[in-house]
Amino acid sequence: MKKCKLLLFDLDGTLLQSDKTMSSKTLLALKKCKENDILIGVSTSRSEQNSLVYF
Repeated sequence: MKKCKLLLFDLDGTLLQSDKTMSSKTLLALKKCKENDILIGVSTSRSEQNSLVYF
């Protein structure tokens, strides 16, 4: 099986909670992805400037 190289997420309701923060569980999962050389990206209708605040 091929290794996953890229994951794309929506922000609102997926990575972000209703208060616009990321849970510790989400942050840990993203950290594990980075440790395994998996790229993380967002696919959102937000503007780039509005999205970069979270990264």
